[in-house]
Amino acid sequence: MIQLAVNKRIAVFAMALLIIIMGTVSYVSLPRESTPEIKQPYVFVTTVYPGVGARDVETLVTRPLEQEIDGIEGIKEITSSTQQSISFIIVEFTSDVEVETALRRVKDRVDIAESELPDGAEEPSVAEFSSSTWPILVVAMTHPGGLEYIENDAERLQDKIERVKGVLEAKVSGLREREVRISLDPAKLSHYGLSMGDIAQALQGANLALPGGILQTPGKNYTITINSEIKSADRFGDILVKDGPVKVPLSLLGSVEFTHKDQETFS
Repeated sequence: MIQLAVNKRIAVFAMALLIIIMGTVSYVSLPRESTPEIKQPYVFVTTVYPGVGARDVETLVTRPLEQEIDGIEGIKEITSSTQQSISFIIVEFTSDVEVETALRRVKDRVDIAESELPDGAEEPSVAEFSSSTWPILVVAMTHPGGLEYIENDAERLQDKIERVKGVLEAKVSGLREREVRISLDPAKLSHYGLSMGDIAQALQGANLALPGGILQTPGKNYTITINSEIKSADRFGDILVKDGPVKVPLSLLGSVEFTHKDQETFS
């Protein structure tokens, strides 16, 4: 064999050169990803039960789900973590099980167990483990005056990032949701003979948008909308609360202000 290679050295050199060229072309054209998606047979089940302690969440939510999920073909291990208001279950499958198959099996069992969950519990979320959902860039924004000073800047930055070619999605987290806070004086409610139900009814009737039908003309048709949505706190104060002949402006029953929801989590 060695003698043949020596005698045919030109052919050997040509073949070696061809192998090097083909290897180089293959390496250059080989698709590469900095964060390739890793298909692993893990399924996460997350259930929110607002305002309930960890021990009750474990008894009423986590255990029924675990009992129903246990026994699925191909399961290697089930682990769970229960905190106040939330149940988190990790289902690990053996490596021979496809992720899509594992996800379907867990969803089917969770749908069965959902009827056993308490009424206040939210619908369980079933998701597969996927590295494609990991963020490739995290931008932290801060301002000494608080979040309200950077809300608009954060949303503008989000829009600009989403316009970048190749970006699927950009999310903003940590902003506090705005709300209207109405503080009522019980003594004034009692004085005018009004109840909390009267207040709620007045707010629902004054802050809504309704379709008003279609206005037909010879040339065009126009859609009419009755929009009485309130945009400022002062307008809320002008709402009349009624109970029979009694009509009292909301501003006389307490104070109204635009503020943010109370913060429940920090990161």
